[in-house]
Amino acid sequence: MNRRQFLATGATLASIAAGGCVGCATAPSLSLSMEATSNADIADRLTRSLESDDEDDRIALEAAEGETVTAEGLSEPFPSESPYVHDGAVYVAETTVTDRTPGTSFGYKINPVDEDETLDPENAIHYEDLPEVDRDAFGDRWDSPEPFLGYGASVYYLEDDVDDSVLVPDQEYEVIAWPETRGRLEIDDGTDRPLKTYEYTAEVVADSLEAYGREIRDLVAFELGPLDDDTAAVVEQAIEGGTYSVPDGEELSATEARVATEFEGEEQVRRPNDSPRNPSSPNGRYVVRYENEIYWTEIRVQRE
Repeated sequence: MNRRQFLATGATLASIAAGGCVGCATAPSLSLSMEATSNADIADRLTRSLESDDEDDRIALEAAEGETVTAEGLSEPFPSESPYVHDGAVYVAETTVTDRTPGTSFGYKINPVDEDETLDPENAIHYEDLPEVDRDAFGDRWDSPEPFLGYGASVYYLEDDVDDSVLVPDQEYEVIAWPETRGRLEIDDGTDRPLKTYEYTAEVVADSLEAYGREIRDLVAFELGPLDDDTAAVVEQAIEGGTYSVPDGEELSATEARVATEFEGEEQVRRPNDSPRNPSSPNGRYVVRYENEIYWTEIRVQRE
């Protein structure tokens, strides 16, 4: 088995997250990591910790304290049904859309203008001469003597503001000038997107991380095995070495293929309020019982 690599968990997961490229390496044919876990650890992995100085998180904090909170956004400022922790308990935010204000999202590109290019003054406008609605729409991205240029993004206007704009929907100026630079602006036709008003409340779904993790464990955990000696040896290597990995392009042995088969059809990790999934492969995250221990387990397998 000396052709197999035993990699640190962090490096392998980084490779997976980056599409399998660490130093341009490809994803392994098999990656199995198993880490001893607890109910509280399981819950911690699947809940969101809040920051009191984050504006969106404050919505959830105030809702957890019994308030009905109103917020605006093109989408939910704080994701509903996403469990979070406050004062030791686990909450889920619930939202109702109470109002919709018409608006449009415009895609745009802005690229630097060559220093020696001569411009038609009728086709250029200084940033400070833009109407307030345009300066507000682009905000901090453009509020600088020399803003960053050479990118594409989107910008949002309420329907009531469009009439005062010189950039949307009919673009009157192609070039924006700042004291230290100039940018050529291209704006698309836009997509209608209402600005929604959300009303937030919160519900306690578990009195503690321990209780929430136990609920998840009871929902998805399965017993790994019984295993033959060779298959058990692969599992033990994953537990002791951090990750058991088969390099990309190498064919799985019969033993390694049996390891992957053990996960087929088993319930992957999910929150209690999530619907069960029916994955086409065993790739994913699991809570596994093995030799009287509970393990947070992640497996990725590539087959021909």
